[in-house]
Amino acid sequence: MRLKEAWQTRGWVKLAAAVIINAVFLALMLTCFAPVYETNDDLFLSKFVDGQLSHRTIWMPYVNIVLACLIKVLYGAFGTGFPWYSFCEYLVMFCGFTAITWVLLRRFRPAPALVMTAVLLGAFGTDCYLSLNFSKPGAIGTASGMFLMLYAMRNETGRVMKLPLWLGFALGLCGLAWRYESFGVCALMMTGGCLYVLVRIWFERRGQSVRDVLRPMLRFLAPFVLLAASALALFAFSQWMWKRPYVKAYTEFDTARCQLVDFELPKYDSLKDVYDSIGIDENFLKMIDGWDFYDTEKFTKENIDTIIAARDTEYQRKSIGECLGIFLEKCIHGFCLDRPFAGFALMLLLWLACSRRRAEDWITLLYTLGLFFVVYMVFIYIDRYLANRIDIGIFLSMALVITMLMDEDKLRGEPLLLLALLCTSLFISCRANRAYCLYDSHNTIEDKSSEKAAIETLLADNEHFYFVTTWSIDHSLYSPLETPPAGYADKLVQIGGWSMHHPVIEELLESHGIENPFRDIVGREDIYIIDNNIERTMKHINTYYDPDAVAVPVEPLSEETNLKIYYIAATPHNTSAASAG
Repeated sequence: MRLKEAWQTRGWVKLAAAVIINAVFLALMLTCFAPVYETNDDLFLSKFVDGQLSHRTIWMPYVNIVLACLIKVLYGAFGTGFPWYSFCEYLVMFCGFTAITWVLLRRFRPAPALVMTAVLLGAFGTDCYLSLNFSKPGAIGTASGMFLMLYAMRNETGRVMKLPLWLGFALGLCGLAWRYESFGVCALMMTGGCLYVLVRIWFERRGQSVRDVLRPMLRFLAPFVLLAASALALFAFSQWMWKRPYVKAYTEFDTARCQLVDFELPKYDSLKDVYDSIGIDENFLKMIDGWDFYDTEKFTKENIDTIIAARDTEYQRKSIGECLGIFLEKCIHGFCLDRPFAGFALMLLLWLACSRRRAEDWITLLYTLGLFFVVYMVFIYIDRYLANRIDIGIFLSMALVITMLMDEDKLRGEPLLLLALLCTSLFISCRANRAYCLYDSHNTIEDKSSEKAAIETLLADNEHFYFVTTWSIDHSLYSPLETPPAGYADKLVQIGGWSMHHPVIEELLESHGIENPFRDIVGREDIYIIDNNIERTMKHINTYYDPDAVAVPVEPLSEETNLKIYYIAATPHNTSAASAG
């Protein structure tokens, strides 16, 4: 009885329950499974602040400069033995899911609240915690922050809850700090929640004066306008910092590179005359598509701008009909198999089965679905629609909007439905977690240890500097829970990627006398390349820099590390050094 009374009268009890539930879930994820980075982005982002580079810097691309400063301070103050980068990612996501759980526990009875929590954690929390990408804390922080703000402004007490409001505000800005695009998309999808409240206010005050209707609407919107303004200011400050002389050239180049390679790359035959005019053949175009493009003479900003201009004027993009066809195919063969969509669908099912469906509910639902259709059609048009990290933010936002439509009084139990939803959620979570099992045949501890030993062998080689093609070393080699050894990024430099022309990388290459890797690697006995597609690389070198150059396997190192390591000899006659390497 005391526990029941405390649950009903003391707000901190539900907060403590939310923290405990999410802490247990996170602990299970991290102890029972093997988390990985979803892409190589986070591994490369972290290298600027975690000690992999001898020169630790705040210039961490794509992450807000304020957040980069904070992470750099953490590594500087407490050392590199702890993975502060991924810790900050986990912290934002943990706080986000905890905030969502707390709101559900406050709004609904324990049974439906816990089932909805299980659905959301199973559909979204699993991927977020076990497959890390900086887009995800951006999405979770934004969606959960705005959800908390919505509850703080419109709750059962009838008054503004200031502490949750400002905590939600802070979570939203944390989402922006991790990734601007995630903030923008999730904030846009969460406008469905704002619309719902505005429509409710209008229905509640019908017949009153315009002033009496507008005043509560404006009062409700004020914190969200402040959030948007603060986000814009934080974004503008970071953009201004990235225009400093030290990084200005990199910023301009990388902006152009993003516009080209982050979207659909025109095929060689479609723009053959343009490619030929700037000295880019079909082979190098394949290298660009594979992100191995660190050729400072061919992959220049001027050439990139030329391709973009031709793409925008001559290249035939997808028509509306083609985009619609891809969307329908995605709906049939894609969404139904996605965990994020399953999470949204289960919440929608719960609303349809257990809640009153008022006019404002249908307005909000149709608006949210229409907005989803428009957003996804845009993603398809620009060829950015197949990433799980994007879907998570969109569908979580939609699921949270759906929870706002649910009637607290009518959603009292429905035991069979709740049990079915709980079992479905557990099934979704279990299927997802199989991919991250510590003992999965493709991800064994032994394999990881062997690959890490190979890296340690290369780091111990003080006589050579290594270039690495993008996919030659597994980006998931090091878990988000550990920090790669110091000097990892100093010794092994990607021969492409978005770090091209970053001033820290440029300084590193300059210290080795390298301006153009593809040209300057030829004949350098102190430089090796790790390459799973050496034929393509050599075709580029032979075509543009040295027709006589040959790739000679460094046999002892290749056998010891199980990596394909080569010395690029200037002539066929100069091959003895590599075999001795």
